[in-house]
Amino acid sequence: MPKFFITSDDGNGPLHHDGPIEFPDQKTATQDAQSSLADVAREKLPDGKHFKSSVKVDDEAGDEVYRASLEFNGQTAAESRTAANEVADDAEKAADDVAAILRSKPSSKR
Repeated sequence: MPKFFITSDDGNGPLHHDGPIEFPDQKTATQDAQSSLADVAREKLPDGKHFKSSVKVDDEAGDEVYRASLEFNGQTAAESRTAANEVADDAEKAADDVAAILRSKPSSKR
């Protein structure tokens, strides 16, 4: 039976699982990796508003055969409005900075 090396990261850094894991084929190894992402997400999500996880599958020769990642971001309506206001404030400041620079340069009219 083919052996595969699994490396996962649940946001706390890569975890190389001990030794190779046997799977009937590459497709089964890939499906197991996908399921593990969903399992980790179910464990992590109730405790936060942001979650990122990834998994990589290498064959016995060390060649990568599969990679997947999952990212979740959640915001309340109030948090979303605050973030939008911060972006608008940053954009207004950047526009003011550009206008000030343009005003301070001598005109190149001939």
